[in-house]
Amino acid sequence: MYDIGDVVRVKTEEELSEQFEYDGICYDCDGLEFMPDMLKYCGCEMTVSFVDDGIGQMHFKEDEDNWWFNDSMVTPVDECDKDFSDDVIESIMKFVVR
Repeated sequence: MYDIGDVVRVKTEEELSEQFEYDGICYDCDGLEFMPDMLKYCGCEMTVSFVDDGIGQMHFKEDEDNWWFNDSMVTPVDECDKDFSDDVIESIMKFVVR
């Protein structure tokens, strides 16, 4: 389970389809449905804003619809990769601003 403030990446639809059964409406992700309206978050990095350890689910800061997600729907974002990406973006912005 993740903690508040952790950054995760929502799995792509391809990853979901390889791992979970699709019933024609949604993916059954270890007992929690991944609904069609949630597909807009596939591949996105999200920040955990609420965790319910009792049911093993979480909400994300960037999700205005307050969908429930679980561990099987996401992958951790390696903090080293995130820092590297931030550094690259900062370097590009310095070059562009000149």
